[in-house]
Amino acid sequence: METIQKQNREELVRQLVREHFDLEDGIERIVWFQNGDKEPDVRLIEVNRNSIVTGSFDAFYFAPSADFPLPIQIADVTPAEWEKIQRREWQLPTDWALDKIKVFERDQPTS
Repeated sequence: METIQKQNREELVRQLVREHFDLEDGIERIVWFQNGDKEPDVRLIEVNRNSIVTGSFDAFYFAPSADFPLPIQIADVTPAEWEKIQRREWQLPTDWALDKIKVFERDQPTS
């Protein structure tokens, strides 16, 4: 797989975030786990007020495509579940570390 430079990777993620905010009005924020350029995938949590409470953390995998050239993992959580994650009351997979995240809010520009 061709290496995506940091600047290009960030712009790709920002575009994806904008598109997801446009597609789903229940998404309040999107959290990007900035796992570095050496990790091939993009990991996102979408905090969605329309999400169903599941009590578990399920990230869905999307393979690279013509629209987005990197693999993506996306988890959909409720605002209450996100609060539990932030308080570390809800365990994330070990490769989803909260120490290096970027949070995109619906009402803030992504660029």
